[in-house]
Amino acid sequence: METSSSIFFTDHASADVQSNLVLDCIQCLYDAGITVRSVTCDGTEVNMRMFRDFGVSMDDPCFDHPSNPEIKIFAVCDVCHMLKLVRNTLGDMKIMLDGNKNQIRWAHISNIFDTQESAGLRAANKLSSKHIQYQKHKMKVKLATQVLSSSVADALDFLRSDCGDVKQHDNEATVKFIRTFDQLFDILNSHSPFACGFKAALRANNMRYWTECLGNFREYISGLQSGDGVSMLTHRRKTAFVGLVISINSVIGLATELLTRDVAPFQYFLTYKLSQDHLELFFCKVRSRGGFNNNPSVLSLELPIGL
Repeated sequence: METSSSIFFTDHASADVQSNLVLDCIQCLYDAGITVRSVTCDGTEVNMRMFRDFGVSMDDPCFDHPSNPEIKIFAVCDVCHMLKLVRNTLGDMKIMLDGNKNQIRWAHISNIFDTQESAGLRAANKLSSKHIQYQKHKMKVKLATQVLSSSVADALDFLRSDCGDVKQHDNEATVKFIRTFDQLFDILNSHSPFACGFKAALRANNMRYWTECLGNFREYISGLQSGDGVSMLTHRRKTAFVGLVISINSVIGLATELLTRDVAPFQYFLTYKLSQDHLELFFCKVRSRGGFNNNPSVLSLELPIGL
């Protein structure tokens, strides 16, 4: 049995070139008997421009398969990257507004760290100086997820309700913001078919629950504004919020189709399968073959059979 593969080596590519390469790859896979149903990318401008070239929008997050127009391919923005951008946006802007014009403040989060440092105690969270001064650690997903986590939201509630901290007296909007993105991350990053709650796999028998949850998250994101009242879906820092709305609609559309189709419907759908982690793990393996070189050359892909 003979196999062949195509690798496109690029340094930089315009959105037009990238669009053609992606369509060529989808076509090659289809010819080999593999049907692509989703395309995942991070939030760089060239990637978002590529999606726009495909006709993807927040209301219509899919495009026609180049070989079979009856097949829809869904666009997905990697949730880990989007969460980092959400953290960066709040940290840089300092103040955002929710749909009710309540203020979401980065200061509420940074004050937790200050209070814990002065008291010498932790309110059951993992906040450190790296989480607050994140500018040198923007690429670390772990830090972003620990900032926008239920433990931080619980700490904010504790400092406001139980401790009467005057710096936290109006932090309810910040708490809701954190809980919303924490729960959204869980539902868009489900790993196990045995998990519960927001981390549970999407199934046909709980479809009403997860479609309602995702719809509520989408509505909340659509209502977010900058401190001066500009919708985050049209703001210059819109990438994370537009990307998450696209991903929500894509997950609803793709999961519904796969779970309810007439022929071989899925028993469950794990949203982690839509992430970029699988490609990043492959790249990690490639780098390891060259002594963990963070900048591998083209020749690094000349991999031994034993990979």
